Amino acid sequence: MKLVQRDSKLDVKKSLQDTIYSKLYANLLQIQESKKVYMENQKKELGVIHQLISDISHQVKTPITTAKTYGQMILKCDKESFDLKKVLGYISIITAQIDKLDFLMHSLIKISRLETNIVNLQPQICNVENLLAESYVGVLHNAEKKNIHVYANYKGEHEVFVDYKWTIEAVFNIIDNAVKYTEQDGNIKIEIVASDNFEIISIADDGSGIEEDKIPLIFKRFYREEKSKQIEGVGLGLSLSKEIIEKEHGYIRVKSILHQGTTFYIYLPRREKESEHNG
Repeated sequence: MKLVQRDSKLDVKKSLQDTIYSKLYANLLQIQESKKVYMENQKKELGVIHQLISDISHQVKTPITTAKTYGQMILKCDKESFDLKKVLGYISIITAQIDKLDFLMHSLIKISRLETNIVNLQPQICNVENLLAESYVGVLHNAEKKNIHVYANYKGEHEVFVDYKWTIEAVFNIIDNAVKYTEQDGNIKIEIVASDNFEIISIADDGSGIEEDKIPLIFKRFYREEKSKQIEGVGLGLSLSKEIIEKEHGYIRVKSILHQGTTFYIYLPRREKESEHNG
């Protein structure tokens, strides 16, 4: 027991004999192994928390600094040099930075709730067409501003076994991403194809595309390509989408050709998953 407490290595050979002592020794080995696994898990969790804190501090630094700078510029305005148009412009910038912080915090909370299983997804039979319609509503304004043409191609009734609310969040993030990276007057095509176990939603754009070696990185939290720094976003949407879809026993595939466009394939489990869930 003292060796276990000190994390000293126990001799495995002593547990192989057929005696009461060896059986007790074998139990101590199990306790030590369990302790080792527990400590490793604790170390990983601390590492995740440390990385999350580091990421958050890095991400909030810019919007806070920007908002603070323009706030100070407003405070320095005196009656003689007061320019209402300029001040309103400063306030608009501050508001945009606050919105960015708000989006960042809400996204991080959603991801942490999923990763720590605070939220349990509630799968049910859902109509994919309705799911897509609600997902698209959130990006309609931005698509219209860029005169992006969205084509929907699906027939018949498509049903999946997913959490309706969280899946809308996942699909919205991917459509929103397509709108952001599609040029003015571009095109986005949305299709639904049924397979044996999944309904596959494909979202294709004719934007700038992604280099093949960068595709595995796009689902990494806070990852953003250098060329996309000028595009609004914090790099959390795709990470959240992946987390949601995989918790629903689905997955996401990406195909992209540089300068031609990108297609996201979202595999959502069909109603057969209901029996597995209940079983």
